[in-house]
Amino acid sequence: MKRIYLIIAAAVISGYACSDKLQDDELLRVDTVPIKKVRVDAAVRNYLEQMGQHNADDSIKIREQIIEGMVKNALLTLKAKKEGFVYDSSEVNRFITMFKAQMGSDSLINKKLKEAGLTFEDWQSDVQDQSMVGKYLKATLDDKITAPDSASLDSARKGMKNFEVKASHILLKVAADAPAEEVQKAGMKLEGIEKEIKAANGKNFAAMAKKYSQDGSAQYGGDLGFFARGTMVPQFEEVAFSLPKGEVSGIVRTQFGLHIIKVEDRRESVVPEESIQKAALNLTKSKAFEKLITDLKAEYKILRPEDVK
Repeated sequence: MKRIYLIIAAAVISGYACSDKLQDDELLRVDTVPIKKVRVDAAVRNYLEQMGQHNADDSIKIREQIIEGMVKNALLTLKAKKEGFVYDSSEVNRFITMFKAQMGSDSLINKKLKEAGLTFEDWQSDVQDQSMVGKYLKATLDDKITAPDSASLDSARKGMKNFEVKASHILLKVAADAPAEEVQKAGMKLEGIEKEIKAANGKNFAAMAKKYSQDGSAQYGGDLGFFARGTMVPQFEEVAFSLPKGEVSGIVRTQFGLHIIKVEDRRESVVPEESIQKAALNLTKSKAFEKLITDLKAEYKILRPEDVK
């Protein structure tokens, strides 16, 4: 159970409502469980603060994801209670004790909870419900699904083919926050280098890298060796892994500056069978979880603003 998730993002299970009309403080209602605006707002605010830089689209997407997460929590809590599951008191007490120790003072705890639109009792109830849901999911999914289905296994085998790329590059260093004139000047210089390389069909790439590249790989003709995904920055990898062997890219900008990339070779490395089996089992459980949520949405009524006339 994650601290921030339980403070901010868990669905409101206390304060059951019965009306077919949404209250002023409700965004929607899952059966009798209200999803309150104050908690959604707090969860979005907390997430964006952790995220740092963001735009309006990020805010909208995060809000939608948080609301959907609260709906799922409410559905699972309702079902777990209906099936007779109860929370693990020792687990709940251990978590609450750990949380209090991390926060340091009751005043800080109450301040944080108030910002999330919660009382301590509300939050404690949420922790109990999460423990109960955890037991329900363990019994329903984890204990029952012990081997992957064939479709998940096939998908894991295809998706986990571990390709590596051997690439070289030429880098002109440009700071991430460099003024437009500096970026333009470096870009014009690299365009000239790019034209020379393409005129020679990439055969002079190593020599050009030794002459112009502004990083440690220059002495090796820009050679970066073989690397797998997750090794380089995303903008660099996206281009490197999309190019065929022997091809030279256009100009690519990353946080380090402007690059020209040449793919020297490509190879497939072996993924351990144990890793494939584990990924396939997780995929099987994930599909079962999504089916469970779909079934619960059919079982319990979700009242949305557009449903209220």
